[in-house]
Amino acid sequence: MKIGGFEVGPWVVKEEGAKRHLIFDCRDCVYRSSISDDRACMYHAIKILEEVEADDIVLAEVYERIYFEDQTKLLSEISQVAQKFSVEAVWSYSHLGDSKVEGEKFFGERHNTIVRITHDNIYFDPIASYLELLQAIKEERARVQSEGTQDYSDVFLKTLLYVKEVLESTQLIKRAREFLLNLKTVPPTSEIYKSFFEAAVKPSFIGSRLIFESVEEQLELLDEYQVKDVSVQVFRHPTKTQKLYFINPPEYSLPPEKYFVLSKTREVVASYRPGRTSLSSIAKSRKYFERVYQSTIKDISQQYKINLTNEEIVELSGVVARYTVGYGILEILLSDKKITDIFIDSPIGSKPIYLVHSEFGECETNIIYTEGEANSLVSKFRAMSGRPFDEAHPVLDYNLADMDTRVALIGPPLAQDGVAFAFRLHKVTPWTLSQFIDKKFISPLGAGLLSFFVDSQATMLVTGSRGSGKTSLLQSLILEILQNNRGIVIEDTEEIPVPYMKDIGFNIQRLKTRSPISVSSTSTEVAPEEALRTALRLGDSALVILGQDSK
Repeated sequence: MKIGGFEVGPWVVKEEGAKRHLIFDCRDCVYRSSISDDRACMYHAIKILEEVEADDIVLAEVYERIYFEDQTKLLSEISQVAQKFSVEAVWSYSHLGDSKVEGEKFFGERHNTIVRITHDNIYFDPIASYLELLQAIKEERARVQSEGTQDYSDVFLKTLLYVKEVLESTQLIKRAREFLLNLKTVPPTSEIYKSFFEAAVKPSFIGSRLIFESVEEQLELLDEYQVKDVSVQVFRHPTKTQKLYFINPPEYSLPPEKYFVLSKTREVVASYRPGRTSLSSIAKSRKYFERVYQSTIKDISQQYKINLTNEEIVELSGVVARYTVGYGILEILLSDKKITDIFIDSPIGSKPIYLVHSEFGECETNIIYTEGEANSLVSKFRAMSGRPFDEAHPVLDYNLADMDTRVALIGPPLAQDGVAFAFRLHKVTPWTLSQFIDKKFISPLGAGLLSFFVDSQATMLVTGSRGSGKTSLLQSLILEILQNNRGIVIEDTEEIPVPYMKDIGFNIQRLKTRSPISVSSTSTEVAPEEALRTALRLGDSALVILGQDSK
């Protein structure tokens, strides 16, 4: 497709999560995929914005450059101004001067100047057009003063001043003026654009987008730590009640050659189908897949003569595994044991992911999830659980044993705005009464009484609102049972760390029942009342029964 004599790659406006994304396919583009570095790229963006409305711009090749809403708005205003100048025809005869006073001697030169500023160059370099405008105004004022108003009209000067007023009403020119006022010399405009159009970069096969606050200097850093290979930062925002939970995974800041290797590797492994023996024995192992990916990455890097160290190959294989056999960017959050809950509300993509941090409470993340990723995750959960999830069965409750997490998934018609997720992360090791005393969750007297009730084999009911600590308290009470006594745990979701308790010497049998929040009953799941009857036939044991929260 050609616009203004320039070949423009395919583009599409994709609406997702109440946001409109203008996506350019730059894989075969001869220009550099960067608005700040390439005049033709800026021209294409501004020209297309004359035809469509968009909230952000994505330049997609082996990796994607994303320009968010405030950056896209800067270009949209320029496109609107360029259209305004064209509709008003500011270069027309009546705007060039008064022929009765001064003749038409300068009209040709003036026409070329105003067309160059308001039409030809404004799409390629609006700041340069503004700087040329200022110089034209300066020269025109000097000419008017030297010639006098009797022999020289001020019509063209008024036209230039009007163009200046319109341009200075845009945020891009306002910011450029502020930027230039702090400098002694005027740098190349490409350097100015880099201050306004720094793109977020990510591999093309990753859907999630990371956002970073534009007021980072006003954020107060509360904590910083590592989760696997990812840096986590928690900030206090000057105006928001929630804390900000920021992550910056390595896959969002790799050089282009590594993005190329990642994309090629994913293309290869997408068609990989292990044999039956592998599937039954070792294909479930994350390490197995990472070794397969390491071999693929090594072959690709050698084929395309890209030098990678063994450490870099291992790092890239971990990234590929995260977005193939893993849970994508959510895997980072699910691996942070300081997080207790994660919420992805519908419509997906309209708001960042929210979470509850054990130290900082409710936090807003810098992760924008996408519908594509959500649909992929739904398919994964449906396959792993063996349960239906559709309009007839809009609820899926499932335990992710490998991440020690319970996920509640809802969809239409229950959730009218689309699919939504809620993750509850379990503590890998159980709480103890001593830990509760240290955290002032319970007094020493209260802990002693509870321990006495357990020793006396009393029947106890632990109840409370969601997140009040019912399961945590129940875990600590199980640890008060003498290890020579047998226990039976009945759960609708696996929240008690039974494997850990067995490892430290407890004799516990776990029973799994059907979730009460499911809208369908599958033949493979046992009803809670049937599980209780069965437990009573399994011999003399301490019964621990966990049920879903109810109001």
